Amino acid sequence: MKEKFLLLSMVLLISNSVVMATDNSNIGKTMKKSYEKKLALENPETIEIEEEVVIEEIVPMRSEKGKEMVNTPMARVETRKKRVPKPFEPNGTIGFTQTFYGNSGKYKTATAHPSLTLDYNFAPKWSVTLEFDRLMNMYSGGYDGEEDQANNNFSSPQGQLTYSHGKLWDTDILWTTNLGARQYNYFTDTTNSVYTWINMEFDFYKYMPDWVTKFALMPMYNYGFYPNSSSGHMNHASLNLLTQYKLPAGWSLQVDAFFFKEFYNGDFEVSGHEEANYFSFYAWLEYSKELYKFTDKTNLEFNFAGGFDPYTVSNKRGTGWAPPFWLLSNSYEWLSPTVTSSDENYNSIWTAFALPQLQVNYKYSDSLSMNMFVQVKYSNQVWGGNQKDWELQPQGGFGISYNF
Repeated sequence: MKEKFLLLSMVLLISNSVVMATDNSNIGKTMKKSYEKKLALENPETIEIEEEVVIEEIVPMRSEKGKEMVNTPMARVETRKKRVPKPFEPNGTIGFTQTFYGNSGKYKTATAHPSLTLDYNFAPKWSVTLEFDRLMNMYSGGYDGEEDQANNNFSSPQGQLTYSHGKLWDTDILWTTNLGARQYNYFTDTTNSVYTWINMEFDFYKYMPDWVTKFALMPMYNYGFYPNSSSGHMNHASLNLLTQYKLPAGWSLQVDAFFFKEFYNGDFEVSGHEEANYFSFYAWLEYSKELYKFTDKTNLEFNFAGGFDPYTVSNKRGTGWAPPFWLLSNSYEWLSPTVTSSDENYNSIWTAFALPQLQVNYKYSDSLSMNMFVQVKYSNQVWGGNQKDWELQPQGGFGISYNF
């Protein structure tokens, strides 16, 4: 048996799938929305109020006998207007997106994917994000283990709690802490896994030029285990750099670099390997432009995303390995390459993609909006020892969101 190493989990090697990627309703707009949300936290909405101010004055007045002037303290009430932070009210967004993925050339990748999300701000600095995804194979004949088939039949709930500390002491560094967990359920006792994580972001973007919208250091720890197994776990420690940039002509760029080490134990071990080091990065370009405005409530957009998703290098060589959990679960695309190379040793693996999209948006009210989209992805269907078989995959779907 050819040597394998580094296990993000047997689940991901079996499925070649990506979860917790970008919502297809937001293709081309994730960096802009992230920056706008950060600005809203830094500059909360204000309201104008009136307040009564008591003003004390010294007024010269004649004494009771009227023979001399005496300085007498007097008080008067004056009404003034001023702006104050708007009182906090819990708020959030509920979203549903249904995406259909087609086959990719000769590769059977047709998948149905409903996704339900909740983003809830329940206190001035606290928020929680919940997400549930269900993917189902749609190609004829069903999955039977053939190499040209992607097995995208699973469900995956996730939750993350976020605390925005604000500025770090007397600096302009923004500090955020995230605590989360995700489960992968492939409907068998041996392929279910759970991952938990805690990370902190320290964003230095205010010390950068105006075209830098994020420049954050993120130390992180995550822990993975099989809930139905008596032994086996994964420990991950990393120091990462997360950056976003505004480019000319409406383009945006995100480059995230990851330096991490993982330790494996029990059922997580592969061919006796108990640890591995990695360097990896994402590099994504985004673009969004309104093409036509039908009415005040309806428009047509062109959106685009593309880049490396991710590029990973390890200190060990092996066969059949894929990028670790955190990289796959936070990549831009939803479906990773169908085939993971197992016929030669390699110490690097990568995928690249281009994803243009046409989207029609309808804003029913300030709270309720809907969209329909069609898109096509061009990417490699084989990765590992070789990155090859570049194919087109048609995609389409619809989304709805409600703000409260």
